[in-house]
Amino acid sequence: MKIIGNITQTYSYNRSIEIERFLEKSNVNAFNLLDIKTFSFHNCSKHFKKWSKEKILKKIPDCIFFEFNNISYGESIILYLQELKKLGCTDIIMWQDDNTINTFENTFDVFKILLTFYKNSNINYIKIYGDYLQYLTNINVEDIINIKDNLKVYKYNIKNIEQGYICYNDGNFILDINIAIDELFTNEIINKDVWKLEKYLDDKIKTLNIYIYFTNAYIFDIFNIHGRTKYPYFTLYQKLMSNRNHNKELI
Repeated sequence: MKIIGNITQTYSYNRSIEIERFLEKSNVNAFNLLDIKTFSFHNCSKHFKKWSKEKILKKIPDCIFFEFNNISYGESIILYLQELKKLGCTDIIMWQDDNTINTFENTFDVFKILLTFYKNSNINYIKIYGDYLQYLTNINVEDIINIKDNLKVYKYNIKNIEQGYICYNDGNFILDINIAIDELFTNEIINKDVWKLEKYLDDKIKTLNIYIYFTNAYIFDIFNIHGRTKYPYFTLYQKLMSNRNHNKELI
């Protein structure tokens, strides 16, 4: 049986809004479906770590914490994966501090079904953010798996996906931890920041002999209010409210 843990990492000292939103009931309920629950602090202030841990433990009392200080983003993820491996994780879900389960009808149930499906399958890489299929219309689908009612998973040979189509970013996915450690998050990434790392890993993963799966569910929202890709508040609201009835039609 697969044992799924998570990569959830915050940074700096000014992401209290992300922490508060991460701890909303709908997100916590879904997060608690994971076998091993963790949270990491990368180059964070002592005050922010203390405040965050107190908040998190009230909602997720079995959460395991990691701290990585004075190192690059790339190295922090390498060390994070090593710790997850020690804990017995066979697979990891990327679940950043600004990624939360959306509150659309049926989303929790859809996520639970997808998680169970993945754990009982031989799939080792699935993107679950849910908006990728619209970009793959010209690429041959190797298989379409009907999980339940209209909830489907689409299988692609990763080598058939052309340059320009994103196969890796730090949006939500589930991945075999051995592929992550042995093939992707190797010493070559130690000095890369998040932007260079995403590009490097997207190129690297397209060289692997694996399949990539996508779902037609819309499960996660990305709450970008900090960093290079932050959204203006009104644009963010529109983004979060789009597709709000999508999952209602799946199961």
